[in-house]
Amino acid sequence: MRLQVGFSLLLVFVAQVYIGNDKCLLCHADYRKYLGTAHHLTSQPATANSIAGSFAAGKNILKTSQRELQYRMEARADGFFQTGILGTPPDSISVSERFDLVIGSGRKGQTYLYWGKEDQLFQLPVSYWTEVASWVNSPGYGDRSLDFSRPVVPRCLECHASSFEPVAKSVNAYRRSNYVLGISCEKCHGPGKQHADLNAAGAIVNPAKLPRDRQMALCSLCHGGIGIAKAPEFSFKVGDALEDFLRLEIPREDESLDVHGNQVALLERSKCFKSSTMTCSTCHDV
Repeated sequence: MRLQVGFSLLLVFVAQVYIGNDKCLLCHADYRKYLGTAHHLTSQPATANSIAGSFAAGKNILKTSQRELQYRMEARADGFFQTGILGTPPDSISVSERFDLVIGSGRKGQTYLYWGKEDQLFQLPVSYWTEVASWVNSPGYGDRSLDFSRPVVPRCLECHASSFEPVAKSVNAYRRSNYVLGISCEKCHGPGKQHADLNAAGAIVNPAKLPRDRQMALCSLCHGGIGIAKAPEFSFKVGDALEDFLRLEIPREDESLDVHGNQVALLERSKCFKSSTMTCSTCHDV
């Protein structure tokens, strides 16, 4: 309860000081190219342009190892849907859910979310893998039962969006208004209202001017692994000490990591990092 109250107070504050990308770009128009980056496109509304997979006949079916289970991707007049079909007609059952949100820029792949009852967000069972240009089973789903039930918890959204407001109904329920998709300008520069009102450089955060550990903390929020929350999701701001918000697991020396592992820890082990003052952005232009 204490965390929920604290988070609600935080959101009141956030609503007063965050202004959105459009306001930032009024003065920083040359940064409009950021809107095409993988960071910004890491979550989007589901549209014909944002969904990478094909809905064309013959390319819109995912067959599973269960012979009588398949999924069909459908473009309808009222939106885009995933339909799971179990059994052989006429003795078959089907479940359809809408593509509501796209997670992932498509550079590596995408997965998709739908709004369920009680404002809950769930992952759809079929994702898209760019390397093979094909629909595939979504992470966390098997392929032996008709299933649309994997909840999307706040920690997932914290890295794939700029803000969502969890509500107390369940672990995967969110307010359907005022969320901010993608990694926005203010996700990495902090609240912009005072900066915009005063036109003062000192009223906004330039991550490059932060101490090295705080620069690394900003990247580690999403590139340090899932971790264990020590404070409400979306409460960390650029310049904060990440250890006050998230406890990250340190990978073993021989551990193989995917994109959800502690990538920053691997960099910190390197000879380059240990013998220099480099940070992530020394090599990566966000």
